[in-house]
Amino acid sequence: MVSSWNSLTDEELQLIDRSCDHFEVRWKEGACPVIEVIVGSVPPHMRKGLCRELALLEFELRQSHGEAPSLSEYALRFPEISDDLAQRHAETSQFTSTLDRQRPVTDPLTAVLASIDGTAIPRQIGQYQILETTGVCQVGTTARALDPKQRRIVTATILKREFAANREARRDFLQAAQSVATISDPHVMAVFATHESDSVVCQFQEYCVGQTLPEHFPDGSHPSATEIARIGWQAASALAAAHQQGVVHGGLTPENITLENGLARVKVAGFGWHKVLQSTTNSAGSGRSGEDFCAPEVLQGRSPTSASDQFSLGSILHSLCTGRTPDWLAATIQRMMSRDPKQRFPSIQAVAVALSNGLTQGVAPPQSDSSMDARIDLPVIVRLDTSQSRKPQILWGIIVVTIVIVGLCLWYFLR
Repeated sequence: MVSSWNSLTDEELQLIDRSCDHFEVRWKEGACPVIEVIVGSVPPHMRKGLCRELALLEFELRQSHGEAPSLSEYALRFPEISDDLAQRHAETSQFTSTLDRQRPVTDPLTAVLASIDGTAIPRQIGQYQILETTGVCQVGTTARALDPKQRRIVTATILKREFAANREARRDFLQAAQSVATISDPHVMAVFATHESDSVVCQFQEYCVGQTLPEHFPDGSHPSATEIARIGWQAASALAAAHQQGVVHGGLTPENITLENGLARVKVAGFGWHKVLQSTTNSAGSGRSGEDFCAPEVLQGRSPTSASDQFSLGSILHSLCTGRTPDWLAATIQRMMSRDPKQRFPSIQAVAVALSNGLTQGVAPPQSDSSMDARIDLPVIVRLDTSQSRKPQILWGIIVVTIVIVGLCLWYFLR
């Protein structure tokens, strides 16, 4: 992290965050945005931080698509962030060299990683080589793995043993992964592939270095209203992208929201896992932790909807509000948590717009539902301009030019 990071305002951090999101989307679309052009369009004190994030992002995107970007190339282009690139390259090289030293295993049952939840995890699952277990989630064990074809690190989510033994749970887990794979959004934890065998069922997701909300904000911590709003609009953007594809999360909890290191960018995971938890008679205890964030209609037995996702996100944001909350943010969260789904925002997209407007303007968002449904436009960069509007100056200029032209015409005809 650059030394001047703490000197940036919340608005400047938000602009950098949006620029990185838009850069990633445009890059994946094949637009190939130029980092130097983007960095050159911001004030000097923001350039190093933005340059670092965009260069690291492009470097990793190229690696994830099978390219082999040169470290020296980036060091020449951006000498001020060459140390960060070297460190990231060293970490990746360490993973690769560790795998190269491993002997081939003919019988996967004789070489398993230390399990966390009792599930035996082989060192090889399909084409993926498992490096180490990293933790547990609602549906099983997570592990760090290497995709040797793409030369990238991924996260493997291995279904818990009792779930893998249940046909419905296996089906729901794999179908959820296929649904998420259709979503393209920088705030959704991307799913690359799935694997199913007699002993192992798992999905492979993008690897994200960060912390979940409970880890980032442990008991006793006090996130600011700005942090809460930033988390909210990013998570809402992820849910909006999913809803546009017909995918409902259904069981959003703080554990499903990860804050990526650096800019603390939000990544949402766990889409469709609520069906897995409901597929077996042993899942009642497993899903109990999410009941605090469930919409009333879901607790009454109705199927989750986009409106219930909105309620869950509002409940999570409300749980983070430990201090004084601005009126506009409190009103937004209160509307998201309305017991009657019809009284909530018309869509999760409207929630994202409301939170984004509140962050930018620091005032209550518009009450018109039609304005709330407007699409969020994330520009590559927005210049900071605190000067007054130039519209009056332009208007006066037009008036002056008109008077001059009329005067010249009168002089010509009356001379």
